[in-house]
Amino acid sequence: MTNGGLQRLWRSYRITYLLWVGWGVLAAGLALLLSYFLTSGTYPLPAAGAWNLAFPIGFLMLGSIVTTIGVLVTVRKLRQR
Repeated sequence: MTNGGLQRLWRSYRITYLLWVGWGVLAAGLALLLSYFLTSGTYPLPAAGAWNLAFPIGFLMLGSIVTTIGVLVTVRKLRQR
């Protein structure tokens, strides 16, 4: 990547809100998944049983979708410049 490409990438931080949100949701999903296994499946709702695993997996899926959309938007905006 040339210096001009790096400068364009640096200036594009304003259009990457979806990436930050997606990465945050992915991090939350990973944290929930890690805490689920570290506490032997009793987090976040002890009475939910197997549904406890659905929360972190749902966060990971949502984070993946939002991150993918953010990447597509960022690439499209960078190509327009």
